[in-house]
Amino acid sequence: SDHCAILLSCASKLNRTNIFRFENYWLSCSDFNDVVKNAWMAVESTNATPGYTLHRKLLALQRALTSWSKLHAPDPDRTITNCLKWISFFDNAEETRQLDTAEFKIRCLLKERVDTLCEQAEIKWKQRSRINWLKLGDRNTSFFHAYASGRRRRNYIHRNNLTLNKPSDIAETFFQYFRSSIGSCYTPSAYINLTALYQSLPPDSLSINFAKTSLYVVNLAEPSHASLANSFNCSMGHFPLTYLGLPLSPTKLPTCAFNSLIDKFHKRLSGWKSALLSPAGRVVLINSVLTNLPIHYLSIFILPKAINHQLRELQRRFLWRKSSCPIKEGVPLVAWDIVARPKALGGLGIANIYYKNLSLLCKWLWRFVSQPDSPWAVLIKSTYPIFNISHSFAVYNGTKTFFWLSSWLGTPLMDQFPALFSYSAHKFALVSEVFIDNLFSLPVISYPSIMAQQEFSTLCYRLCNFHICVGPDVCCWKWTPHATFSTSSAYNLFFAGSTFDSTPITVWYSFAPPRVQFFTWLLYKNRILTLENLRRRGWILASRCELCLNAGEDIIHLFLLCPYSLAVWASLNLLPCLPQPSFLGFGDSWAMWSSRLPKDIRKVGNTIFSCFAWSIWSERNRRIFDNTCSTPLSTASRIRMLIADVDISSLT
Repeated sequence: SDHCAILLSCASKLNRTNIFRFENYWLSCSDFNDVVKNAWMAVESTNATPGYTLHRKLLALQRALTSWSKLHAPDPDRTITNCLKWISFFDNAEETRQLDTAEFKIRCLLKERVDTLCEQAEIKWKQRSRINWLKLGDRNTSFFHAYASGRRRRNYIHRNNLTLNKPSDIAETFFQYFRSSIGSCYTPSAYINLTALYQSLPPDSLSINFAKTSLYVVNLAEPSHASLANSFNCSMGHFPLTYLGLPLSPTKLPTCAFNSLIDKFHKRLSGWKSALLSPAGRVVLINSVLTNLPIHYLSIFILPKAINHQLRELQRRFLWRKSSCPIKEGVPLVAWDIVARPKALGGLGIANIYYKNLSLLCKWLWRFVSQPDSPWAVLIKSTYPIFNISHSFAVYNGTKTFFWLSSWLGTPLMDQFPALFSYSAHKFALVSEVFIDNLFSLPVISYPSIMAQQEFSTLCYRLCNFHICVGPDVCCWKWTPHATFSTSSAYNLFFAGSTFDSTPITVWYSFAPPRVQFFTWLLYKNRILTLENLRRRGWILASRCELCLNAGEDIIHLFLLCPYSLAVWASLNLLPCLPQPSFLGFGDSWAMWSSRLPKDIRKVGNTIFSCFAWSIWSERNRRIFDNTCSTPLSTASRIRMLIADVDISSLT
């Protein structure tokens, strides 16, 4: 440091006895608040300074939390292992005999304890991974653990093309480096080079480094390139080049110029992340990558179709690929055009790259309209017709608004009065040129037809109360309340006219965990891999329900008609009846059932049914893949535990 001396220690082991680290999972312990309160109040305020008193309180709090954590808040990973051993012991005992009441209660308490410890372990590893974009509550502990382990493995240095991990090697490298840098004691010379001192630049000045400077020429004959480079004492550069992270070229950019964007997507959407993240976590990561990485590209360039396709394929593979899936690309359960829709229209809210690109480019159109003298305004507005229907003008002095072409009375007047427009002598006239001294004067090229005369009468009636005012004309954006442009409103405009989907009312309007909401979204779309859906995909299977072993397995039977599911719902005894099957499909049956619930418990009802469907599907998978089965009462107990994990005060 330039101001304070630094003591460099090369010890092979760090002294961790005095290191105190606060664990975020302590906050979920029931007696944490009491420990903090007692430790804080134990230190009495004296006549000392407030800073010293605060120091004593914090020191006492540190000691209290350290001793308390060893006894009452041990490491959750080790405690989970011990609890699972006891649960396995009771499960094995139940196979040979019936558990008594005390043993059954102990096993239930152990399962509740494991759920609490799993939440604490997720909080612990999230804190160590230092990831802030992914929410808790979706059992992504393995993903946080992998990130934290990766950060720990990065504790190395490079020296002479070698990677050093051992503390002894790192210490020796540090010692040799500083020894060669510092050397022996330096004796200052009495001679000062005044010429070099006078020629040096002041601290706030910049000098051109010609060795790192390149000359790029546009629209100039090639024989003169070398002479220009010699004049500037620099080298010649060639297009396309990368400037401030963006490719530049005087001509159309080739597809290879966007390879860096593809590489960044590959790096962020790695396969190991999709294997460790839940589907809801993958959606969050896709949206965060799409929001941050290509924003500058999408704001400047129109991405080629090939690049759009590659980015879409990367997102699709990342969303649907699983570690247990033998197919590299995964099994896409829902078409990507549906996935890349807002949640209000039945999608997952993943941004459509093409629509996002156009909506960001509309930002420049807005600037061109607000600056009408821009030489590119006419070209850009003709290239993106969606912008022409999205803005209007508030006319004051009429010097910036075209009478026929601009949208200042709803749609352009050329579209409202086509016959009259064909007779106009000045089709590019401004409003100020038509209203002279607030008198309406419209020149025509010849005697108008009867249709044009009728349109002229209608136009005069609409303009009878219009007057020119003082002040410049103002451009207004139609799709926001404050009449100014926003990228989100332009993006939503591309989905105008889409059919309404009741998915948000049932799937997203609930307290269910994100992984359950993602599953119910697939269920609503009838895209979960039941035996009936697998047969539609070409698999030769016998469609038989694994829960009742009678009827065929489709979503209507599995969740609404199966005797096992009906028994589980009756054991829950939280809501009177299941949704009734409808010829319109499972989603409409659920939507009608939800709409009939009282409004104050509708969200709770959707949560209960979502957890019920998730548990029924989990039980079905356990019977197929693990060859284990549970009674309806046990499944209902798991549903209650899943609902208990959700903080719903109205359920207790």
